[in-house]
Amino acid sequence: MKTAFPVSQLRLVSLQTVLISCLSVVGFTVLTALCAHAKIYLPFTPVPITLQSMAVVLSGAVLGANKGLVSQVLLILLGWVGLPVFSSNLEGAQVIFGSTGGYILGFMLCAYVSGLLKERGALKKFGLSTFALFVASFFIFVPGVIWLKAMLGISWSAALAMGLYPFIVGDILKTLASSSVIWTLAKIKRP
Repeated sequence: MKTAFPVSQLRLVSLQTVLISCLSVVGFTVLTALCAHAKIYLPFTPVPITLQSMAVVLSGAVLGANKGLVSQVLLILLGWVGLPVFSSNLEGAQVIFGSTGGYILGFMLCAYVSGLLKERGALKKFGLSTFALFVASFFIFVPGVIWLKAMLGISWSAALAMGLYPFIVGDILKTLASSSVIWTLAKIKRP
């Protein structure tokens, strides 16, 4: 004999799922914005060291590709209207079209790619997860360095010296921390 699932319970479950999804997306938007303010400026580059890239990688790795992407699109929209969600002292569109704009646009790519890696099972083992998330972080660096070169009118070697090389060690450490978070969350979810 079949038992019918009450429509009211179905609506409640659906509403809870939507609410949890929305709160998760907003939560990672807020986390990424807060991580912008943990920053260190280097004297030879307009690109600061921040914790934002770690939050971006985690947004996709925890939420999945689409929700991770949406969390970063929301961040960019909030920055566009002038909220202080980026590390720069500039406001609104000035930040997005400034010298670090490529990194900001790369946030969307990185969140999406790290989410795809999660969905395809590449984050199940710590070593593979660390490598995969390190590769995903380059989806921030590649548009960032290209944009930096174009905005400042500098050579490729100068763009790499200002926008990539000084950040590699920190990125490795942030990737290890991100993998640790993913690994810990996976252990918590297991029965």
